[in-house]
Amino acid sequence: MQTMTDLVLLLPDDSDRHPEAREVRSIVKMQRATVASVQVPRINDDGSLDARAFVDFHHQHGVDLSTIDPIFRLRDIILVQLPFMDERPPVTFCLVYLWNWPGSTYDIDAVRIPHASWTDPRNNPRGKNPGNVWSFPTRDRGDGERSRSFGRGMPIAAVERLVRCHSLAGDTVHGWLPGDEEGLVAGVAARAGRRFKAIDHGDADPVVAMPFDVDPGGGASSDIDGRDGTVTVLQGCKEHPLARYFIQDAITGIPARVDEPIVDVVTSPPYNIGYDPFNVPKPDPRNGQLVAPRKAGYRDDLPRAVYRGMIKRVLDAIDARMNPASADAFINMKNAYSGGACDPPFWVAGLVPRGWRLSDLLVWRYDISYDPAKGKYKPYYEWILRFTRGTIHRRDGHRYLQDHYIPILKGNSKERLRLVHPAIYPKKLVKTCLAESGHEGLVVDPFLGSGTTIAAAWEANRPSIGFEIDPRYLPDIETRLLQATRAASTIDAQGSIIPKEKITMTRVE
Repeated sequence: MQTMTDLVLLLPDDSDRHPEAREVRSIVKMQRATVASVQVPRINDDGSLDARAFVDFHHQHGVDLSTIDPIFRLRDIILVQLPFMDERPPVTFCLVYLWNWPGSTYDIDAVRIPHASWTDPRNNPRGKNPGNVWSFPTRDRGDGERSRSFGRGMPIAAVERLVRCHSLAGDTVHGWLPGDEEGLVAGVAARAGRRFKAIDHGDADPVVAMPFDVDPGGGASSDIDGRDGTVTVLQGCKEHPLARYFIQDAITGIPARVDEPIVDVVTSPPYNIGYDPFNVPKPDPRNGQLVAPRKAGYRDDLPRAVYRGMIKRVLDAIDARMNPASADAFINMKNAYSGGACDPPFWVAGLVPRGWRLSDLLVWRYDISYDPAKGKYKPYYEWILRFTRGTIHRRDGHRYLQDHYIPILKGNSKERLRLVHPAIYPKKLVKTCLAESGHEGLVVDPFLGSGTTIAAAWEANRPSIGFEIDPRYLPDIETRLLQATRAASTIDAQGSIIPKEKITMTRVE
């Protein structure tokens, strides 16, 4: 039976004040309360994001939540859309860090959104799971206070959803709030049948970094199966830049193969979340016999220190070849959910080379085909961490944490037909990243997979180099590139379409 029902709300404050950290920890421990901590990303004077605030996500509004109890964990990060406001740097979302205990109140049925029309019969008939990306109308539609926002843009309707989902009638909402806005949350609590109690201002906990285990030798070929040696060059008429790819570990390949300055990196490393379905035989529904999966899975469960060491060594190799004046690395990663806890990939910002700045977080937003009735918010996004060396370039109309809705590639998607790689991201995602930086020059992908990045770079008339350690994905890479060369969008430097018959593939062993 769920008995842990109180809720602690920590909302943004532009001042240097903090909640009394000891009081917050005491409430959470004694009442076994859930914590919803709202953060609007801080922007440095040079236009980069405050990376330490992401790396030290356990330290929320001056309270070290990691010290409360080993079983009190971050459960999810909810993105809540902010209204457009001219008086601050443009930020699309604030982040709600949701921390709770095993067995804490998580009443999705209390906050379901009614279906507007017929839906997949597998969906919950009570309504749609709101997921972990929220948006609310910014104009008053007749519901008065619910359309209002706090000083930094957090919608009252989002607070109401948190209260209804993470506490029960008769419980207490403990709030630390900006300015004199306690009355707004007290009103939300009262309408939902909860009590409200303000948290006092006081002393903050010191910031103590979480243990950061990195194996400096992680990612060697002895750890991950692969081989070196195959060099493939896509050659077209001389007007079009080359696309090159190597079946080789990027840690050794980048120093050996990349001679010109790298200006953009777009990559999606293995998530290392222990995802196994693509590696496990499944019963054939016709006869019950186990059959090997159709997709060619990869190892996704390296020891954490080895995995992080691999990422660091790859980034260091990239840094040595980066254009020092201006270059960007776009890294697609997702929150790892396991055992009722959420582990965000913000640790990457703690191991990038010196001189790299976290210039943005892009949000790859998508939908899921159906919405099962599970007691959690459905995950509807992944991160693209953008790191910049040198000058930061922005596209027109830039907003921090901008979301880009790009459907995931399902099994019957045209873009992934006949491919064996199990985790393929869309070419549109790559082109979105390239448009953010606005560079011209070499694009590199150290975890090439099915070849998406160099195929997209070809269509964008950019030279590219990719490295993939697993030779099983070589046919995928060749298929993706051939599809790109046959697209009408293949153009030369003057903007003219290159005739298909002038484009050939030559493999050099």
